[in-house]
Formats: sequence, C-alpha cells, structure tokens
Amino acid sequence: MAIARPLEHFPQWMHSDHVPASNAGHGAPSTDSSFSAESRFGAEDSAASRADSEDTSTCVSSEDLGDTNVLPLLRVSDDSGLFEEGAQASWYLMLMGYVGKGYSGFQKSQIPGDFETIEGNLLSAMKKIGVSSSEIEKAGTNMSSRTDKGVHAANLFYQFKTRPLRDEDKFINALNHSLSSQGDHAVRVFNIVNAKDLGLRPDFDVKASDLCQSRSYWYLVPSFAMAPVPSHATTCDTSMRKHMRSFRMSQKQLADVEELLNRFLGEHCFSAFTAREKVQYYKQRKFGTSAQVYTVQCSIKEQFGVEFLQVQFVASRYLYHQIRNMMGFALLVFHGRLDRDSNFNAVFEGGALPSKVEIPLAPAEPLLLLRPTFRDNIPAGSILNQMLENKQSEAFLHNTILPHVCRASVEPIVHFMTSLLQSTVRWLGRQHSVTGTKA
Repeated sequence: MAIARPLEHFPQWMHSDHVPASNAGHGAPSTDSSFSAESRFGAEDSAASRADSEDTSTCVSSEDLGDTNVLPLLRVSDDSGLFEEGAQASWYLMLMGYVGKGYSGFQKSQIPGDFETIEGNLLSAMKKIGVSSSEIEKAGTNMSSRTDKGVHAANLFYQFKTRPLRDEDKFINALNHSLSSQGDHAVRVFNIVNAKDLGLRPDFDVKASDLCQSRSYWYLVPSFAMAPVPSHATTCDTSMRKHMRSFRMSQKQLADVEELLNRFLGEHCFSAFTAREKVQYYKQRKFGTSAQVYTVQCSIKEQFGVEFLQVQFVASRYLYHQIRNMMGFALLVFHGRLDRDSNFNAVFEGGALPSKVEIPLAPAEPLLLLRPTFRDNIPAGSILNQMLENKQSEAFLHNTILPHVCRASVEPIVHFMTSLLQSTVRWLGRQHSVTGTKA
C-alpha cells in the first residue's frame, strides 16, 4: 500500500493489470464471445441513455487540458502520399486515447445529428484525410472496449478498414492534426497496425473485442469519500469541500477500504450493478450478467492539494454502468453502516438489499479505461499487448487525462457525497426510530 505520492510519480502501470498468479483460484480467463458483450451492447445503448443525462457541457478545449502536445502534428492538406493506390482495402487496429468530457460516450450514434461522440468525430477527422467513409460503413468497425458518457480512455484499440497505408507514422500525424483542427483536442492517436502484421488474414472476421482477455479501469475519488465524515461536513457542499482538502487517509483506513472492495473479487452475478432494463437484454443475448473480477487494487495519490484514492478494477467484462454502481454500493455500505456480509451476498444473488435501499450510481468523471489486455496465447494478442507499452500514450495519460480527471471529479464527488450522507443520516434515523435505539 502506497501513501501520498504525486500523480506524476505513478509507478509503471503498463504491466500492473495482468491477472496475478494469486488469483488463479478464481479460474482462468474464458475465451468465449461473451467477453465482447460490453462492446456489442454499446451498439444498442445510443440515444436513450445519453438523453437521460443532465450534463450539457461541451467538449474539452485546449485551454481546459494539461500538456496535450505529446505527439508532433503534421499538417496534411490532402490524402496524397498516405495510401497505396489501387490496392485492396485492409483491416487496421489503431491505438488511441481521449478525455471523455463533453462526449456522449465512444460509439457513434445511429441517429444523424443526435449526440457528439468520440467515434463520430474520429470518423469525421479520418474522412478529411482521405479515409473512405463508404468503405468503413460497408465493413463496419469494432473496438476493444466502449466507454459511456463522460468516461475517459488511456488506451483503446479501434478497428476499421481502409486502403493500405504507405506511411503509418504520417497517417497518425495527419489524423491527430485533423482531430485538433476540428476541436477534438483531447482525442489522440498513438499507433496503428495492419491486420496482416498481426498474423491475421486480410479478410479476417475476428473482432478486437473478442481478442481481449480482460480490461482495466481506474476510479479516482477524493480519499475522504471512503472514510468517516464528521457531521459538520455533511451540511452542504462547501463544508464537504473544506473537509476534503484537509483529509488524509491512514494506513488502517486504507486497509479497511481494501477489505471492503476486495469483496468484489471472483466470479459473481452483477445484475444488481447495471440498469434494470438492461438485465433482460443480457439474458436475451445469452451473455448473462456474470463476470469475473481478477484484481482490485487501491493506492493513494495527491494532486492539486487533494488526496485521491485510486481504485483499479481488472475484470473479464463489464456490464453497463457496472463500475459506477460498484463504487456507489461500496460507498453506501460504508457510510450507511450496512452489514457487509449480508448485503454483498444479497446483491451477488441478484436480490434486493436487506436494507431496502437503492444502489446509488457514482459519478462518471472519475472513471478511466486504463487498457485492455489481449490473449497472449496467439501471436496477434502478444503483438497488441506490446503495442500498449507506448511512451506517447503514457505521456498522454499522465500529462492530460489524469490532471483533467483530478480536477473534474472533485465537484461531482463532493455533491454526490453530500447527497449520500444526508440520505443515510435520514435513513439511519428512521431505522433507529423503528428499533428504539439511538443513532
């Protein structure tokens, strides 16, 4: 357990999410197609869930971010020199990252003019440098993961089909310039590989999502949220904010948080951690609502005078809003003083909480897709894993994404915690009035 190290001094994170030997007892990662459930679900998630959000903020401007210039930008006025002429189109997998603020998730909406998404803007930037939109639409696209509204990604592989590239570095630079020129300052491309270089056939029908063994996410929350909060700090957001800046978590408190969050380890039914209307969807698609959580790791970081708890989840797959509901449930159990054994057992069995309360959905701003991990028992998986060891993506993570996450997550968490604690105080008061005890 690490205490109070600045974010810029994070340890090497590239290898931190491989399934550790100590978790072997939970079972080896499966290789069936259910791993791509998250990706396939995204196609039908579109307008309904996006319209439910009250956040109408625009996309991030260059002034809102830290150092985004981790790659040189090459201005390309047309597509001359980027593509092989007369050659048959090839599949490519492109490594990219982004800050999710202001976007309605990754996947392009099927409704014209609906919501601004990462993929929609990416395709627009690709079209400007000569990538054929008709070729992409005909062949379709795929991603190693999809993210929801407001969620960020440090490493995501995007799969598409285009004419063979003459110079991959030139293509990357041209695409990054095209993205910046249309205002997408927080979306960057780091690397690209032709399917044939992965040992796959040019016409291969394997999806990037199906090659994934696991996916790693970080949830960065001010550490005060996972510790007892004095009653004077629960009266309003201002009091909560003042308490947040002065709070520092002890080793004993961190150990208690780890004990709580480690209860998610192993294979469980997570139907209680997704939207109710989505449970039937998963059952109809035969994906089910079970998933295997391989790793839960906690550490403490400090940035902008605030101490953050960094929680890393590594799992085979994730349901819609699963991590945000997991964090909301953990905060509810902690601050509602709920019995850990009975309440965790109840939700893993797909039932209601014994306490008869609803699981609150934690904010999206602290959530970050760190990276996928691919099956290394095939050449393609090993190559893609090696591509993830990328200095440019690591620089983008530390210089752009993390500073933004730490700034943007404070107010949503403060507001969330004020509402949660005031609700639990009222709930605890009702419980004690029924039992005749004092709160």
